[in-house]
Amino acid sequence: MQFGTRSALPVRGGEMRCILLARTVALSTNYQGVLRILATGQLKVEARRSVAGSESTLGSSVIVSGLTASANSYLRMRVQISGSNPSTVKVRVWADGSTEPSSWLVTQSDSQAELQAAGSVGMRTQLTSGSANAPVTGSWDDWLVTVIGTGATPTPTSPAA
Repeated sequence: MQFGTRSALPVRGGEMRCILLARTVALSTNYQGVLRILATGQLKVEARRSVAGSESTLGSSVIVSGLTASANSYLRMRVQISGSNPSTVKVRVWADGSTEPSSWLVTQSDSQAELQAAGSVGMRTQLTSGSANAPVTGSWDDWLVTVIGTGATPTPTSPAA
């Protein structure tokens, strides 16, 4: 999965999180690639899992060196989930208009039983409670989902009622 994201205002206090959800097998049960935009403009990325709403970081957050966020500038992020028992979650971030890096910033394996199956994808944005200039409007662009190894784009389906 890949997307571009930007914020209309710089974050002041707290942080903004851009989250790609993958393998969503039930409500609040999924893998996540997370881009954290700090008030300083510094970026951190991490892989997470959520099981019945209980979230945990897989490994540690990684600071993105040489890249900062600024208002109205797009960042690109790719999240890749592959395998089963264990599943591998990979995340990378780069500046819009530049070449996508070949290396991953985060690569973590996980064998959480509930997440070892196919699931849906999604995205969300969060602004933490310490933010002093809410609301901050975030934008998403160029959302792309492909099946690993095929280049195929899955057919969208309607959510279950």
